[in-house]
Amino acid sequence: MKLKKNKFEFYELDKKPKKNYLLKYYQDIYFQKNKAYYKKKYSKLEIDYINSKLKQKFYNITKILNKKTSCSLLDIGCGKGEFISYFKKKKWKVTGIEKTSISFNKNINNNIIAGDAIEILKQLAFEKNKYDLIVMHNVFEHLLEPEKVLILIKKILKTNGLLSINVPNDESLLQKYLFKKKIIKKKYWIAYPDHINYFNINTFANFMKFFKFNVVDTLADFPIEHFLFNKNTNYIKNKKFGKEAHSSRILFEDFLMKNYNLEEINNYYRSISKIGLGRNINYICKMI
Repeated sequence: MKLKKNKFEFYELDKKPKKNYLLKYYQDIYFQKNKAYYKKKYSKLEIDYINSKLKQKFYNITKILNKKTSCSLLDIGCGKGEFISYFKKKKWKVTGIEKTSISFNKNINNNIIAGDAIEILKQLAFEKNKYDLIVMHNVFEHLLEPEKVLILIKKILKTNGLLSINVPNDESLLQKYLFKKKIIKKKYWIAYPDHINYFNINTFANFMKFFKFNVVDTLADFPIEHFLFNKNTNYIKNKKFGKEAHSSRILFEDFLMKNYNLEEINNYYRSISKIGLGRNINYICKMI
């Protein structure tokens, strides 16, 4: 499968799947295929890892927003609802949108709207709902027409509100280097039909500017692709190394949380994002 640059200058699949195909794919295959991401039980270390990432994001968002409570949050593609569950405990008014109800967090089941995101966003805009924070974490890369979602988001985001988008860091300098040096033989980041859009630190910012958003902050996650430089940890050539790479990521995050404060940790991940590293990058955006 090949990628091409579109009119917005970011990469997308050369041949996009049809909407009906995607609907069936997500209903019948996607959640079953990604059981690791939606399992009901986690180890204590995994729970600590998940909570550490939530703490980091809550700290950063509330610092930029300059308020912690009495805020409204809309999470588009909320998955199991871990993000809105965390914010609800912080006394936020939360709403999640998901294709199907897969939440295992019973305390937020009543806060989740199941259905097509575009249609739900249209309804929220019609009802003149407004939010302090709108979140799309690992959703944007799946959208057939991300520009349409941004247009709708602008109608329901408060003037000084924040848009938080988390996407894989793809077609990056590091990935191109690995491919050029034949350290990896295939463009492993191309994931058909799951991922339709492919952004890196530059193409994402330019795309957002086109729709009158400024990227005001970026945070990378653990740069797990560094393992690919070593033949003994290259999880693309040998999938058995993938589990160990993930375990290393979790242990490293545990080390950070036990030895540094959140400002120091965020500054570390912020510095990584600024040079275009990190497997995923979280972009905090404001309307211009």
